Amino acid sequence: MSVFMTVDKNVVISLLNIPNAKISVMNTNRNAETELLHLLQDNYKLMSTQTLHQSVEFILDLHSWHEYGIHGMKRAQRKTPAAKLSYKKGDVVFVKLGTLNTGDELSYDHMGIVIGEFEKFIVIVPITTNRGQNYYGEMGKAVIHVDKGGPLCIGLQNDSTLLVHQIRSVHKNRIIRDLRFSIKGKPLWKELEEKLASRFTTELVDEHNRSLKNMKNKAKSEMRLQRKKLEAHIQLLQEELRLAKARILELETELSVKQVAAGNE
Repeated sequence: MSVFMTVDKNVVISLLNIPNAKISVMNTNRNAETELLHLLQDNYKLMSTQTLHQSVEFILDLHSWHEYGIHGMKRAQRKTPAAKLSYKKGDVVFVKLGTLNTGDELSYDHMGIVIGEFEKFIVIVPITTNRGQNYYGEMGKAVIHVDKGGPLCIGLQNDSTLLVHQIRSVHKNRIIRDLRFSIKGKPLWKELEEKLASRFTTELVDEHNRSLKNMKNKAKSEMRLQRKKLEAHIQLLQEELRLAKARILELETELSVKQVAAGNE
C-alpha cells in the first residue's frame, strides 16, 4: 500500500520564518525544493489509485490552475465565452467546481442558480443529482429537493437537490456554459428566496422587527404623553371658558341692573 503525506509540514512551515522568504525564489532553497518534489510524488501516489476519470479531472483541474490560478500567467484573462457574459439573478449556468476542494465540498461539474453577480464573480446555489443522499440537521433544513416532473421542476433530467448550504462565489472562468434559461418568477425561485431568507437573514429580519417594534412602542408612549398634555390643556381651556362665561353672566346681570335703574330715573 502506498504511503502518502511524505511532505514534512514542520519543515515547510519553518521556511516561512526565513529572512526574505517573501521575495526569495523557491529553487534557491534546497529544503523547499525537496518538499515540493515530495508533494508531486504524493499527488502521483494518490491519483494512481483513482479511476481514470478522476485522474483526468484532477490533471485538467490542476492544469487550469497553472494557467488561470493565483500564480497563472492567464489569471486576468477570460477563459471561455461564457466567462465574458453578464448574468442576472435566477440564470442557470453549468460550472466546474473543480477537484481541489476540501472534505465534502461539492466538486466536479454542476449546474448552479445565479443569485448575484459582481463583475468577474457570480454567486451560485449549486444543484446536484438526487441519488438518495440524506442531509441531516442544519444541512437538511437548507436543501431544496426538486422531483423530476414535480411542481418545482425547471426541466431537469433527474430528481435534483439545491444545496443552499453550499452557496459559492466563483470566478466566471469556472463557468463551462450558460444554459440560457432562468427560474426567476417561477415557483422554484420563490422557494429558493424563502429558503435563503430563512437561513441567512433571520437575524437581520428579527433585528429589524425588534427595532420596528421599539419604534412603535416609543411612538405610542410619546403619543400617550402628548395626549395627556393635550387633555390637560383642554381641561385648562375648558375651566377658563367656564370662568369667562360666568364673568360674562355677571357683567350681563350688572348691565341689566343698571339699565333698570336708569329707566326708573
